Amino acid sequence: MDVSTINTRNYSQKTNYKCGSETFDLLPFYATSVTLPGVTQNLPEISGRNGAPISMSPANITFNGLSVSVLLDEDYKIWIELMNKIRVNPEEGTFNNEYFDFWIEVTNDMGHHVMKIEYYSCNIESITDLELATNDDITEQTFTLEIKYDYFKIIQNNVPSLRP
Repeated sequence: MDVSTINTRNYSQKTNYKCGSETFDLLPFYATSVTLPGVTQNLPEISGRNGAPISMSPANITFNGLSVSVLLDEDYKIWIELMNKIRVNPEEGTFNNEYFDFWIEVTNDMGHHVMKIEYYSCNIESITDLELATNDDITEQTFTLEIKYDYFKIIQNNVPSLRP
């Protein structure tokens, strides 16, 4: 058996999720957890003359939001850059947030590429609080980034088979 085909966990690897956007200065950044969004299709309920249901295309499709738990860097550069994407003009009470494309790359425990998901026309919905405490035992700080988007595309690569 070839040792390179054994799927062993890489304990030095802290995360299997890379994230980023071509419009961000910092590429890539890493996530400790990702909640891939679900999809809801609203199917119309229509019956034929004899009462039997008729299959129809969905009336509309709703994509749930994307949630990413971002691993914070020592200099808070990722957090600062994301906060700067939210533009507020307090004098006029207006928002001028930037739209951007966003991607998540997923690897397996061996570090092999599994898939990349590209999200288009994204906007930041929320960035969670970041608690700073000097007496905290946490070695890695994270914050949650929630993103709304128009649509997405899954780009999947073939993962090496573990069968001989």
